[in-house]
Amino acid sequence: MLSFLKNVFGAPCSNDDVPIHVPEIDGVKEEIAQGRPEYEGLMQKYQFFSKGEFIGSLETELWSENKLLLVHRIDSKIPYQKQGTAMVNWLVDNTEEYIQPVHVIGGGLGFWLQMRKLWPYRIIGRDLRCSDYLSLLEQRKANFQ
Repeated sequence: MLSFLKNVFGAPCSNDDVPIHVPEIDGVKEEIAQGRPEYEGLMQKYQFFSKGEFIGSLETELWSENKLLLVHRIDSKIPYQKQGTAMVNWLVDNTEEYIQPVHVIGGGLGFWLQMRKLWPYRIIGRDLRCSDYLSLLEQRKANFQ
């Protein structure tokens, strides 16, 4: 049984070279969160559309003094890499900051590793855990007082 599992899970994926069709973003709706404390960064929610159809959303927090764009949440209408890739591509094209994933869970780590391969100079390769984020937020709060 163990050798069977090694053969199945250890074998290279046969579709690694198959190109993934990434939808083209043709519309973005932006919403800015109001009423947040000053020490927290500007929180924005983006909704993305392709061919007029909703494909997903993401939430970011801008720490402009650190040139850092924290991605707190990314959701696709269809849970495949292509919609997420399209949304991250839009972020890369329309922002200047480094992109930092925050508290990635489940299959999200693999997704962000793939994004890091596509944009190695823009996406930070290490997930910022929730506890680390909260510690940094406390430091920011102390600096704002």
